[in-house]
Amino acid sequence: MREEIFEGHNIEECINKATKVFQVNKNEIEYEILEKSGFLKKNVKIKVIVKDSSSKGQIVNGTGIIKDGKLFIKNPINNGAPCRLICRDKVTLIVNGEEVKQAKVLEEDNVEFKFEEIESKRIMNIRTSEDKMEAFVDINYIPNIKYGLKDSEESNELFIEIKEINKEYPPLFTRDEILKNLSDNKIVYGILEENMQEIIKKESVQDFLIAKGKHPIPTVQDEIEIKFKSIIEKHFNEDENHINFREICDIATVNPGDVLLVKQEGKEGEAGKDVFGKEIACEKLKIIKLKAGGGCSIKGNAIVADISGNPSYIGDIISVNSIHTVEGDVDLSTGNINFSGQVKINGNVMPGMTVIAGTGALIGGQVDKAVIKSNGETVILGNIITSTVEVGAIDVLKQEYKKNLEVLYKNIKDLVETVEEVKKYNLLGYDKLDGEIIKVLIENKYKEIPKVSMGVIKYNALNSGSEFEIVDKIKNKLIGLAPINIKYFTELNDILYIVNKKIQELANEISIPVPLTLNYVQESKLYSSGDIIINEKGSYISEIVSKDKVIFKGLGAVVRGGYIKATNEIKAKIVGSTGEVKTTLEVSRRGHIWCEIAYSNTKFIVGEREMLLEEQARDVHVYINEAGDMIIDKLKL
Repeated sequence: MREEIFEGHNIEECINKATKVFQVNKNEIEYEILEKSGFLKKNVKIKVIVKDSSSKGQIVNGTGIIKDGKLFIKNPINNGAPCRLICRDKVTLIVNGEEVKQAKVLEEDNVEFKFEEIESKRIMNIRTSEDKMEAFVDINYIPNIKYGLKDSEESNELFIEIKEINKEYPPLFTRDEILKNLSDNKIVYGILEENMQEIIKKESVQDFLIAKGKHPIPTVQDEIEIKFKSIIEKHFNEDENHINFREICDIATVNPGDVLLVKQEGKEGEAGKDVFGKEIACEKLKIIKLKAGGGCSIKGNAIVADISGNPSYIGDIISVNSIHTVEGDVDLSTGNINFSGQVKINGNVMPGMTVIAGTGALIGGQVDKAVIKSNGETVILGNIITSTVEVGAIDVLKQEYKKNLEVLYKNIKDLVETVEEVKKYNLLGYDKLDGEIIKVLIENKYKEIPKVSMGVIKYNALNSGSEFEIVDKIKNKLIGLAPINIKYFTELNDILYIVNKKIQELANEISIPVPLTLNYVQESKLYSSGDIIINEKGSYISEIVSKDKVIFKGLGAVVRGGYIKATNEIKAKIVGSTGEVKTTLEVSRRGHIWCEIAYSNTKFIVGEREMLLEEQARDVHVYINEAGDMIIDKLKL
């Protein structure tokens, strides 16, 4: 047993001194108070007694334990190792006022812990689909979490672990809050109330549909079904590898009462709306107005033949035309043929003769050093030698419409220039507004403007108001008292722009596609506003021009020499020859050229680009790619 007297400000200080001197824990110390502190005496004196069994020199490490969420430390004995505290995530160790990750501590050290605290959050994200027709919501609730010390076993090396002692979620989003969030994101249409009620009850939602737009109901346009062909095919067997075209063609005929065309009425669609409330327009219903020419009449939604003859469909107008038949050749004995309807020639067209057909032609024999002009589908079964064949029609109504627009454009342009002069020199006074000046000039100098304007309006009325913008501008700016509404004369430039744009479009629309079909052409010129189809031997040193496609169908058909041009496509079998005869094939920038075999010295032109083939090839495809480069795909022959 050992005894020693310790003095300090209080008993706790005396005991702490004793534990360091005797290297024992507090619970192994017995003490006796010798002097107490008082009014005059500020110190305490105690006698400390330590049994010998506690101080035999055994080394004891310090320990720590967490019990009921509190830390208890025991000091080491006989120079043992103090307890080491090591902190994990979400808690900070503070020893004697200093933040540390780990530390050796004694009973007398001041040990504190600072815990991470997660504040509660409510997170709502709203996104829309690419087409803006659906809106989705993500909602997450993050709770407020408070941590405390997790109980542990007693150990010299104590890892401080934490546990949740309280978790509190924020309140769920209310319906009004979600609606406000949607409104802040400008989502105002198609809110799904049933889904909303489900969302406000859930603790989290992902990709939950909250709003859905209304898709437009497509307009079903009027459709027409043509019940006839101007040239009919007979005895046609699709399994045959070779067709004798002379045996399968004839001019179609109809009788009174035959239905030539039937119109299926369309239906106006309904506009839709996306989740932002923006209207999605549906295509406007374009009502097709039936147009009956000679020899037929409109009955309900059909056009019916009134007479016997050959039906034709040119420029949206159905007609039944009489057929002019020449049993033999067209020569000096028959004279030239100029017939408004269909022409059928069973023989040849001899040198020096001209045939003009109003609605199409079928020629059973050869065309030699002659001229053929036709406004309708034309078939020539014999060879075409040193001749000119022109096939195509003009849409007369569109042509008249284009002329009216051209007159309107010129007059408005002159009107603008005149207004500038009037304003510059104040010819009508300082107090005249632009609209008043325009009205006076239209009434006195540009009287043609109202006249052609009415022609433009009439055309659009007959064609289901297809040019609403032009008509609207004319009505609100040029007719009657409308000019007074013009604030600045430069507003007329808007009309000039849209009128000129339409004139350019009509330049490509006036021509009516009409096909030309033949078997062989030599040293001739062919033109068609539609397809040119060559069924048998091909062409030799000829100029062939099509507004659509040139197609060589015959097995082994040869394009030898000459110039072939098509707007959209050329499909050939064999082009050129081993003798390297120069042959040129041309299409527009968006066109394609296809050849099964092409010999050297064949020139390909696509748009403004051209290329000369230097070696023979097979499976040739020529075109311009998206990058604007001219491509020639081919294989060696």
